[in-house]
Amino acid sequence: MTQQAFSWSAQWWRLRYEIQERDGVPVIVAASGAEVEYYDPLTPQNITRRPRYPEECEGAAPHLDLARLDGSVDGVLQFVNRWGLLGLWACPAYQKAEGLPIRSQATNLRGEKYSTWYHHPHKMGRYRWQEPLPLFAQAVRDFQETLDELTRIPQAGDRALIVQLRFNERLKGIRPLANYEKQGWSIGWEFRSLLDVVHLLTLLDLLGGRTFRRCRKRRCGNIYLTKHPENQYCSDLCRKAHQIQRSRERRWADNIMMSHPDVDQAWLRKQVERLLEQGVSGEKRLKKVMSNLIATKKQEGS
Repeated sequence: MTQQAFSWSAQWWRLRYEIQERDGVPVIVAASGAEVEYYDPLTPQNITRRPRYPEECEGAAPHLDLARLDGSVDGVLQFVNRWGLLGLWACPAYQKAEGLPIRSQATNLRGEKYSTWYHHPHKMGRYRWQEPLPLFAQAVRDFQETLDELTRIPQAGDRALIVQLRFNERLKGIRPLANYEKQGWSIGWEFRSLLDVVHLLTLLDLLGGRTFRRCRKRRCGNIYLTKHPENQYCSDLCRKAHQIQRSRERRWADNIMMSHPDVDQAWLRKQVERLLEQGVSGEKRLKKVMSNLIATKKQEGS
């Protein structure tokens, strides 16, 4: 049996979007003259290999882009112009648009009610759908928290069951579909929102033995997918840059320790590593901060 996304059941749409204000709330709306484009979000690019550059990870798959989204307006627009709206009107957790001024409600074919915050009052068809920026940002935060819980589940202990229940709640909008052709049976997926796709892709990656990780290189921190336990970087460029930086930091630490032979060397090494983890960079700055720490330690010991 194979898993695939059937073209007749796994389509989402995207437009060109912009931010407009509605009743004092910033809202993501379709831009004038935008054309509707349909695509299959369940067929992402090859994202298991380590790319050469970090930017090669961008646009690989909606769940990875959502995991990296920083919440800035530019970042949100880049995401929706690439993948479309999240479809929050079809997600029970966001249908009521809680936290926003109360508006009237509409009813979908399933009999579920959703806020007309998701409807542009003067547009039709796909162009009428919109998403308030505060709700979009909340959905991003919720997914990133879910992803963080899933990556830490081996250490969750008694909380592992809670993490599973929460994740299963996110998967309720997805429905498996069976299809029979001459070569046999296959299974596809039907979904109601792009956010459903994001959670489904996350599940399929976990089932495939892929792990979500954050790049080890400081000042990168990109989330990436890998099957290899030894892979700690999102790209070859980050791996090389981090190795060069670590070599420099070891040299800085050795120079500091040689300059203070009368100070506990283990303590010195620990303090240098702590400062580097906190983001203190540059040999001169590191020496200055360490000199202050050493002076304070000597005063306390006298």
